[in-house]
Amino acid sequence: MIQVLVVSPYGSVRAGLRSMLSGSAEVLVVAEAAGLEDASRLASVWSPDVLVLEIGSGVRPELPPEIGIVALFETRDEIDWLLARGSAVACLTREADSVEMLAAVHAVALGLVVIAPSLLPEGVARTNSDSFEALTTRELEVLTLMAEGMPNKQIAAELGLSLHTVKFHAAAIFAKLGAASRTEAVTQGIRFGLLSV
Repeated sequence: MIQVLVVSPYGSVRAGLRSMLSGSAEVLVVAEAAGLEDASRLASVWSPDVLVLEIGSGVRPELPPEIGIVALFETRDEIDWLLARGSAVACLTREADSVEMLAAVHAVALGLVVIAPSLLPEGVARTNSDSFEALTTRELEVLTLMAEGMPNKQIAAELGLSLHTVKFHAAAIFAKLGAASRTEAVTQGIRFGLLSV
C-alpha cells in the first residue's frame, strides 16, 4: 500500500486530489494538510511514501529525501528546484487527470522521476508524446528492470511472474511508448521521464 499525504491550501483541491487517488486500491491517502508546516508535522507522524503537493509558486518545501513528491506546476520554470532534490519526484501540470496522477504516484513510489511532456525543456525529443498512454504499476516495474539490462526470464523471477506475463507486459510497454525494441522502450522511457538517468 502506497501511503500519500495531500497538501494544498484549498479544501476543494485537497478533496479533488483525494478523489483522484481513491481510484487505486494500492493507494491510501493517510492525511491532508493546508500548508507546509502542517505537512512537515503530519509527515513525521504518518511517514508517507509520497507527498502530493499543490502549492503556490516560489514555495520550496524542505522534506526528507526518502519522501517522494508529486507536484503540480504551471510552467517549466518552477520545477528545477524539485528535480535538484535528487530523489523520486513527479512534475505534473495542474490539468493532470486521475490516470496521470495515479501513474505518477506509483512511479514515484518505485523511485522514478516523471515529467509531464508539456513541462519538458525545449529541444527534448517528444516522439509519440501525443499518443503516449500511462504505464501501469507492473509495466513500470518491468520497464525499470529492462533498463537494468535484465532478460525476460530474470524479470519474471524478480517479479514472481510467468515468462508469458512478462512478455505480455513488454508488448504493452512497446505499444504505449511507440517502441520497436527493448532499447527503444528504455530510451522512450527516459524521454518521457518514466526512468531516471
